[in-house]
Amino acid sequence: KLMEFGVKKDHYTIDHIDLLVEARDKGLTPDLPDEKYQGIPWDEVPKDKYPYWFGLGVVYEHFHTAKSNRSPTTRRLVPEMYVEMHPEDAKALGIEDGDKVRVITRRGSLEARAQVGTNSLVKPARNNVPRGYMFGPWNLSVADSAEPEKNKWLANRVTSRIWDPVSGQADFKKSAARIEKI
Repeated sequence: KLMEFGVKKDHYTIDHIDLLVEARDKGLTPDLPDEKYQGIPWDEVPKDKYPYWFGLGVVYEHFHTAKSNRSPTTRRLVPEMYVEMHPEDAKALGIEDGDKVRVITRRGSLEARAQVGTNSLVKPARNNVPRGYMFGPWNLSVADSAEPEKNKWLANRVTSRIWDPVSGQADFKKSAARIEKI
């Protein structure tokens, strides 16, 4: 069906279809969560299973880059790495708002504070993510030689190295993950 796309009248053409086919054939596809393990206590999930989506993005207090992470005002607004979780996911995993957690992907792990729901005590506490999904800011994850302990927040190092065959960009924005209480 994909190969026919663009051939029929009134359909858009996909550019670089050969690159899409190559990506598919080489298995260069995004991580997909093992959803049947969602809602199972974290210590019962097999270590090779990653039941949740872990999405990364920018937080508004850190405009565009990680350099604003060094600003004292910005650090007051968002003082540490956090992971937003849906309240029902957190409850099923025995994780409470403010708990220290470890997010684990096939490529590594990072430590963060669990931010559960919109009434979270963990700053900035404004979002509520859907079930089965966790969100963390990538732009807190500056590699900092002045303060090496911050390097444990390097979010992009735990995400996929799969590249988009059209743009050539690495897919740093999402990954399959599991989360455990520390």
